[in-house]
Amino acid sequence: MRLLKGLALSFAVIAAVVYGMAIYSDPDGFWESLQGERDLPRGEPKSLEAFVLQAVTPASEEALAPVQSFVLVPPSEDAFDAGFLAYRRELQQAVAGRNLEKVLSLVSADVLISQDGEQGRAELSALLEAPDAGEANWQELQDILALPSVAISGARYCAPYVACAPLPEGADDLEPFETVFAVKPKVSVRAAPSEDAEVVTVLSYQSVQLAAVLDDPQWAEVIVENGDTGFVARSDIRQMLGAKAEFAKEGGVWRMKSFQMED
Repeated sequence: MRLLKGLALSFAVIAAVVYGMAIYSDPDGFWESLQGERDLPRGEPKSLEAFVLQAVTPASEEALAPVQSFVLVPPSEDAFDAGFLAYRRELQQAVAGRNLEKVLSLVSADVLISQDGEQGRAELSALLEAPDAGEANWQELQDILALPSVAISGARYCAPYVACAPLPEGADDLEPFETVFAVKPKVSVRAAPSEDAEVVTVLSYQSVQLAAVLDDPQWAEVIVENGDTGFVARSDIRQMLGAKAEFAKEGGVWRMKSFQMED
């Protein structure tokens, strides 16, 4: 679990410094304190590696403790404005075809691209044509549009629902960067990152905690409610705090007002 290993490494460095200072300043007292707490014979050699492993073990055990799971069901779009739904289908088709000219014609002239205030069609064009990340940004927009939206204040819509809808009751304490929700009624959690691996449990719009950084485009390692770990397909989950888009009317015409990637 890379996320937790990074924290453990930082703690290990601090522990090593304290370890060294304690021995240097008061070697007899240090070993006596260890003898009392760990039942070690006085003067028994103890390696730095053993000390560090002993120090970081509780953190690993705590990380694998059971986590509470919440359910976030997609909202119904039955009452959505028919004009918005038609507009979204048109935008979806343009994005799926990677038709930049068409996409730009369907977004606001001052479309917001980042919380830093970057805006405009030229900025969106640069985002989608970036040499190193352009295709990934296209795919992110396509994935957002494929998921249900939610209606927000001021006759606006926001997608995807996971990043825009109110959280379930009691879920306010979830870590936004470490929580993902299943976006399908049946999402398999597997014992290994493979479609052939054993299914250890099945999620239905439930939240799970990330066990590692999301650096694999195909799979994510997660911690389920009972504390076990497993792997889910990236296409079956969305981060609680991630990229999103908002839509509103301009002069009676629907336009995408913002497309902000995750921070």
